[in-house]
Amino acid sequence: MKKRYLICTLILGSILCYYLTIFFLPNAIYAAVSYRLKENQKVETNALIYPSLPNEEARTVVMANPDFLYVACYYDISKEPLRLTGTLPDSTYWSVAFYQPNTINWYIKNDMEYGTNELDLILAHKSQTIETTAEIARSPVEKGFCLIRILVTDTSPERLAQYEAWQKSVRLNSLNQ
Repeated sequence: MKKRYLICTLILGSILCYYLTIFFLPNAIYAAVSYRLKENQKVETNALIYPSLPNEEARTVVMANPDFLYVACYYDISKEPLRLTGTLPDSTYWSVAFYQPNTINWYIKNDMEYGTNELDLILAHKSQTIETTAEIARSPVEKGFCLIRILVTDTSPERLAQYEAWQKSVRLNSLNQ
């Protein structure tokens, strides 16, 4: 009889640990990283950050690939939609991705899918109504994380300056600006 209770307890405990890990841990990691960036590096919500080409000590983007320049931000669209614009390279890979706080990716699109190097994307909550000719990314959540990646294929000073210019051309504004 005691063996049966022990087995049931172990099974239920394992199931509970599994679900806590799946549902709690990603949100806890997002909260910790968000807090660290906002407190230590003064990163604000709805403000883009433009980290330099990462090296082994880079920590702005977690586990950054040294072949990519990044544009990142924590977004909050609870009050109004946001517009993401910029001119990105037409000769190398780039992508735009949005994540929920639990780290689930809900939108990703790369340069080949856009068909143009001119980024014009509206970020709106799925409940917000918008009339625009721009593409709309409808978020399932009001707060999350945006990450734009630009592949750097040539790190010579002249080319790196061009990649950084493309990186810094990306802007995030309220839809009404």
